[in-house]
Amino acid sequence: MRVESLSYIQPQAPVTAVTTAQGAKARVEELKRDDRDVKTHELNHRALPGKYEHAGQVQYAYKRGPDGKMYVASGGVAVDLSVTSNPDETMKKMQEVKSYALGPANPSFKDFVIASRAILAEQQAKIDKVREEYSSGPQTSPTVSVYA
Repeated sequence: MRVESLSYIQPQAPVTAVTTAQGAKARVEELKRDDRDVKTHELNHRALPGKYEHAGQVQYAYKRGPDGKMYVASGGVAVDLSVTSNPDETMKKMQEVKSYALGPANPSFKDFVIASRAILAEQQAKIDKVREEYSSGPQTSPTVSVYA
């Protein structure tokens, strides 16, 4: 079974040394905002209907702030990208995976990667279906369209 992970990593500003109390306070506010944004993004994935994420368990990575507290820096959900032996089932499955990956308002780079892999798998399933239909007997039309 092929499993990928949808991840959201908050874009990071360049790392600078925090030397003042004001700088530390600003960094804590930035970490709080990133924490909230990552959690919201992952919750948006979870709110979508989808049966191909693995139990919907969100995995988070944390950073320690200058105040000593831990803040969410990135998160992800494992998604099943395995294909089935039935091209129709694979096409349907990959359409659902693509919708799940692109569901949040601001998909992450990893979301786009997962969606593109689902699109490729769906296209391959279409090709497989056409091959099966073509090899099963005479066709009424010599032209076959594999476009969505």
